[in-house]
Amino acid sequence: MNIYGKSITGLTLIKKTDSSYRVVSMSELGMKYFDFEFLLDKHKTTRVHYIMEPLNRTPLINLLKRDFGLLLFLPEISESHIMISDDDNARMIVLRNNHVYFFNAHGNINKITKRRWPLQMKSMINVSGYKQNIPNTINIDDAMVSIEFELIDL
Repeated sequence: MNIYGKSITGLTLIKKTDSSYRVVSMSELGMKYFDFEFLLDKHKTTRVHYIMEPLNRTPLINLLKRDFGLLLFLPEISESHIMISDDDNARMIVLRNNHVYFFNAHGNINKITKRRWPLQMKSMINVSGYKQNIPNTINIDDAMVSIEFELIDL
């Protein structure tokens, strides 16, 4: 992860329970960077169980909540929202507060962008290398933070 120009490494665990997604990021030695709980009930707010002091900045917390929320809670795909892109055969759906979701022909997410006026799209999240519908690589690239996740097969 590159946050505020500083690079940190570690592991991130994303676990789905009956009522939420839990996202915990930690160093290789087990020191927690942050621990968020994204409730499946969208009317409730995301809980921040822990965030280490150097990262405990409201803009960064809001950015992490938004970006992980975009990844964890994908929009429902309706045929009325699908558009086919000629250049890379990607399906596109525009939903949720000017965010543009790109799906491949198999229905897997490729990337999420923020749509800005006039029709400028800044790539925020890229997802690639699917194996059995699980992505191998996820890149989050925003103004303050750049995070790359790679799947580790155990």
